[in-house]
Amino acid sequence: MTAYIHVIQIAAAAVSLVELALGAYWASFSTKILDIPTPSSISFLVFNAIWSLLVIAYLGLAPRFSPRIFHSLVALGLEYITMLFWFADSVALAAAIGTVSCVGMGAWCHAWRAATVFGFINWLLFLALAIIDTKEVLRGGRTTTAAPKPYVGA
Repeated sequence: MTAYIHVIQIAAAAVSLVELALGAYWASFSTKILDIPTPSSISFLVFNAIWSLLVIAYLGLAPRFSPRIFHSLVALGLEYITMLFWFADSVALAAAIGTVSCVGMGAWCHAWRAATVFGFINWLLFLALAIIDTKEVLRGGRTTTAAPKPYVGA
């Protein structure tokens, strides 16, 4: 089961990096070319991408390198919060773009649509992580915190 979790975490990190690039492209395009403020859904997209990378770093690195700060319920909560963030942002992006045809609109329209699609992919990846980890926590599989080592003395 652990191998699947690592593969999903790597995929989610890759998709988050793509989302970060798309969001940064659109934010730059809107402020420099269109001379309008960055739409809030794009700002939330950039936040989600950075948040997701931090969550994935905690989920992947804390149990291995610092088990004392890892807690399975905190990890589960982070996965569910991140899943909800991606769903909310993807719906906001889809509602903002609507049914606009991208023919003749330029790369910004395609970037917006790609960000929407990758947002839903990231939502599905974090949904899978949350479901797998929920099953594992309910079975008692993941440890909550590492037991402190006794002090031997001098």
